[in-house]
Amino acid sequence: MTTADDVEVARERLANPDRPTPDELREAYEHGATVDQLSRMTTWANATIVNKLKAAGTTFRSPGETARRTAYGR
Repeated sequence: MTTADDVEVARERLANPDRPTPDELREAYEHGATVDQLSRMTTWANATIVNKLKAAGTTFRSPGETARRTAYGR
């Protein structure tokens, strides 16, 4: 069954074939990319990245965890 979210993702992919899907953003975030890094990669605003990550069901890191990962390169 196709949902409205599926249609929106497909529409976005057709309009921007080089832009990542929310699931691709989530995968990058879960592998250590920060919202700022994703924003720079896509040229989307941080709020847009956060909304797309939320739509993909992302569990967000705390600011402290992000700082530790950045400081120690993990």
